[in-house]
Amino acid sequence: PGTRSATQIEGTGPAVGARYELAVGWTTLRYEIAELEPPRRVQARARSRLFTSVDTVTVEPAGDGALVTYHADLRLNGPLSVADPLLGVLFHRMGEQAADGLASALDGSRRT
Repeated sequence: PGTRSATQIEGTGPAVGARYELAVGWTTLRYEIAELEPPRRVQARARSRLFTSVDTVTVEPAGDGALVTYHADLRLNGPLSVADPLLGVLFHRMGEQAADGLASALDGSRRT
């Protein structure tokens, strides 16, 4: 729900090294695909002045559908890292909203 837009800015289609610009909430993030194992797994990384995010999406067959797992590791950079525990609490709330949005976009349901 917090992602307003996503545009590929380098590369042609999904591939290691491809870069994407995401307008998220109050900022714009530039993600690069670091690892790709189609159609099962992708890991993308973004680094801003304030924080680094490593996002991993896995897809596993499940019955007549799939189980999609999204894991995001968000950490503050440098001396700001002392506030990582507080960031974790705030990010958890955002993650819950993102999980609901992902389930809705995939016409699925959440498993906790």
